[in-house]
Amino acid sequence: MDQLGTYRGYDIAVSLHSNGESKTPKWHSSIQINLVGRAVTEPCFTTDPGCSTVSEARILAVRIAKFVIDGRPNAASVGDDDLFEE
Repeated sequence: MDQLGTYRGYDIAVSLHSNGESKTPKWHSSIQINLVGRAVTEPCFTTDPGCSTVSEARILAVRIAKFVIDGRPNAASVGDDDLFEE
């Protein structure tokens, strides 16, 4: 997993995968969300393989992670986050 950054007190890491097609691969991601400074304890989210590019898959992963975190009651205020969508 590649660490993407922090958002509202959570670290976000993503791993990107293709379906193996050589001409028109479809991409999906595994997303790991953890409280900053804590050991990995939460399960991964996995998206469906429907993205045409790696960039599209990464952007979708960031949007999903933000959506999940925004719904958590213990999420910190938006502030010194270093996670940005492209």
